[in-house]
Amino acid sequence: MQFAICDDEKSIGLILEEKIKKLLPDAVIETYLSGDELIASGCKQDMLFLDIQMPGKNGMETARILRQKDDEVDVAA
Repeated sequence: MQFAICDDEKSIGLILEEKIKKLLPDAVIETYLSGDELIASGCKQDMLFLDIQMPGKNGMETARILRQKDDEVDVAA
């Protein structure tokens, strides 16, 4: 299973990554510090964790853009 974590606070991303790895040791996890970085990556994830309040594109704007590209992705904000 592939996960993406997008949060401008690196420590929060690391905590989420640790929790996911504990539950799913074989998970592939990519971390991003901004919505623009995530969108530009072209990453194909099964589950996306988005911070709502980020500088630049916030989590809601990022989710909207990603949903236009792939309406199958699960998003947790």
